[in-house]
Amino acid sequence: MPIHLPSPSQKGTISLEEAIARRRSIRDFIPEPISQSQLSQILWAAQGISDTRGRYRTVPSAGATYPLEIFIACGRNGVDEIDAGIYHYNIDSHSLALHYEGDVRLALARAARDQEFIYEAPVDIVICAIFERTGLRYGSRGERYVHIEVGHAGQNIYLQAIALGLTTVAIGAFHDEQVRQVLRLDKQYKPLYIMPVGRSTWGKIKEGNNLKKKEDNMEKSGTEKLPFLKVDQVGVVVKDIGKTIEHLASLGIGPFEPAHSTPIIEREVRGKPGDYELKIRFAQLGQVELELIQPVKGECIHREFLESKGEGIHHLGFFVDDIGKEIAKLTKQGIKILQSGRRANCGGFAYLETDAVGGIVLELIQR
Repeated sequence: MPIHLPSPSQKGTISLEEAIARRRSIRDFIPEPISQSQLSQILWAAQGISDTRGRYRTVPSAGATYPLEIFIACGRNGVDEIDAGIYHYNIDSHSLALHYEGDVRLALARAARDQEFIYEAPVDIVICAIFERTGLRYGSRGERYVHIEVGHAGQNIYLQAIALGLTTVAIGAFHDEQVRQVLRLDKQYKPLYIMPVGRSTWGKIKEGNNLKKKEDNMEKSGTEKLPFLKVDQVGVVVKDIGKTIEHLASLGIGPFEPAHSTPIIEREVRGKPGDYELKIRFAQLGQVELELIQPVKGECIHREFLESKGEGIHHLGFFVDDIGKEIAKLTKQGIKILQSGRRANCGGFAYLETDAVGGIVLELIQR
């Protein structure tokens, strides 16, 4: 059943000029829910209907093609009397339709380069676009118009949040495909903005054992930072990837998607050129990416694992921004590379020889 939101108001308590003057990008949130009326007002400002005949929206759109679609990731106790889950904003009826049950804010934060405030905000608004709607009318120029339009929507959310005594920030730093998978969206939906919304601490320093605090402590102790504070991926080697996906789907795990990254142009296995083929599929499992790997042909560490140990967890993966820099740090500590690959965009991967004690292989991944 759809959740019909309270009717939005067209009269506020502060002037437009005051809202503009007070607009800030705030990344600190307190764990308090917002009301349905506040959510209603923000969604209306982002993409709502602004006249009684339904002809106009609150945001201009090139040729009235309206490419934007709004989803919200609601946390537990994030919005009064709305359960945790992913919801789609239905513009015509000003209502929410449940898209997926469960709190995905942590997974969304991980897909957005570990920006923790995305998890801490009670609700995250994700603005997506279906580019074809505008592209069919304007061709390649349509892409520019869509990007302009999401800027209009983002500014409206900023100003409406200020008028309601709330805060937000527009986030564009995220892994597009991971965000799409976290939200369980079809491939036609392209995420453009994540905008956490809530009440703010207005810059107060948060306590807690978070990643930034850990890194600061390492700096003070003179320890060089290593990229192993948060696991981003668990890799599993399997004999038959199709049967494995079917089995996991029966347990509610999935969907699985093929790799969409830039092709590997250079491969090495134990320091020598590699010639092998793998079948790979990915699924988002909470805040961690699950990678299934089936060796198809050629010699590689995955085939070695399958033949010596059978199916099972092969490695833990960690996303990094500069894989060359991280490898240089590890090389200083005497850690060798088992297998690696370089992409045309300078990204790549490197499996580390860290399994001598405990049997755990670690992988660095730059996308």
